[in-house]
Amino acid sequence: MDLSFVVIAAGGAALLAGAVVQSRRARRARARRLGHEVYGDLSHLPAALQDTVLWRVTEGGREREVTAADVEVDGAAAEVTTFVLDPLRELRAEWGYVPIDPPFRVRGPIAVAVVALAHELPRVLLRRPGPSDDIGARRSDYEAIGAPLRAISGIPAALPADLPPALAGPTIALAEGWRGVAEPAAAAALAALPGALEARARGLDLMIESCGALVLAADVSGELPDDDGFAALIELARETARRLRRGRAEGPPESPPR
Repeated sequence: MDLSFVVIAAGGAALLAGAVVQSRRARRARARRLGHEVYGDLSHLPAALQDTVLWRVTEGGREREVTAADVEVDGAAAEVTTFVLDPLRELRAEWGYVPIDPPFRVRGPIAVAVVALAHELPRVLLRRPGPSDDIGARRSDYEAIGAPLRAISGIPAALPADLPPALAGPTIALAEGWRGVAEPAAAAALAALPGALEARARGLDLMIESCGALVLAADVSGELPDDDGFAALIELARETARRLRRGRAEGPPESPPR
């Protein structure tokens, strides 16, 4: 056996093991700073996560650096989870975009904060203007590798998310340049959200959505934020959940008697 091959293989294994250890240390450190516990995966979250637009546009992927903690939302018990998502779509040299007007691109790795409540909320998708609105910019390494094969096969690299029927309505222009789509029951709450969220959202390439009992906030720039950025995502998800929960409790205005 060639000794040089053994040395190279051993060196590669050592580097990989070192990277895993370093990632675990970084995750534990961030969990401590956020006041969270370290989790191994996302199995504690409801299945509704797989029906989110984020999951549809990325086709899921590999989640890592998972942390979670108990929180409260407007006086009610809830749980917040943070994680990093490496999109499966990018591993196939594809990239996804969300086809609202105008569309925006979703790049990995993606920093995500998810708040899980005890009850369902109206369906909302909210987008803050950001660099990912330029959907053709900055190809990833995976895209560059896969481009020749896709040119030969005729398979497109850019694929839109399959929006659920509840979000099939027209895009609504909102304050501060935000835009979104929502089912009718959430229209009033959607209009009020940019004013409540803008201060916390600065510096993030942000999408926010609610699905079932989940509210998530994600930075889709492809660049992971620092601890302050993760903390901001948590607060954005909590504030959105609080606003939607209050709107749900108040209900739509009653129709006048005939």
